[in-house]
Amino acid sequence: MPHSNGESVMGRMVADSILAATRDKAAGGAQVAFMNSGGVRADLVPDASGQVTYGQLFSVQPFGNTLMVMSLTGEQIRQVLEQQFNSGTNTVDAPRILQVSQGFGYRFDRSQNAGQRVSDIRLNGRLLDMAQTYRVGLQSYLGTGGDNFSIFMQGTEVVGGMLDVDALVEHVRAQSRVAPMALPLQERIALVH
Repeated sequence: MPHSNGESVMGRMVADSILAATRDKAAGGAQVAFMNSGGVRADLVPDASGQVTYGQLFSVQPFGNTLMVMSLTGEQIRQVLEQQFNSGTNTVDAPRILQVSQGFGYRFDRSQNAGQRVSDIRLNGRLLDMAQTYRVGLQSYLGTGGDNFSIFMQGTEVVGGMLDVDALVEHVRAQSRVAPMALPLQERIALVH
């Protein structure tokens, strides 16, 4: 269930799974990952013993998208975040908030003018450098401009990857090897009122 800032625990898990699957240099070297909220189709409810099944994970990501990694500048990432509030059917009143991976965060204020709603964009605690190039992991739906995020179509040095559901399965498996997976409960996006 999304919070008022548009984030959900499941959305964070999916974004983290994309980053985990694309972080290695051979897989594209992603530094940050994005996931469209609409692509997260179900919550995970473990059984009495704390297990989840492949079928449950598939129901979270049933579309068969492949992962991809692309290069975008900090400014292009800022523009993508602005498109949540001002692109096609993405509006201030009905924004499409992207789910973001661990280590990435920003603030937004819907009362600001178009192009000025997003601020304090940080990667691993450091302000995003608008002129620097970053490696961004995402799935093919977003990468081809889905949900009116057309800036992603400007990405360069694109590398393809595995199916998104396979990345989620591997992430949950890796995070659950020693103990039950710790859920990503910490908010990454700050809503300015």
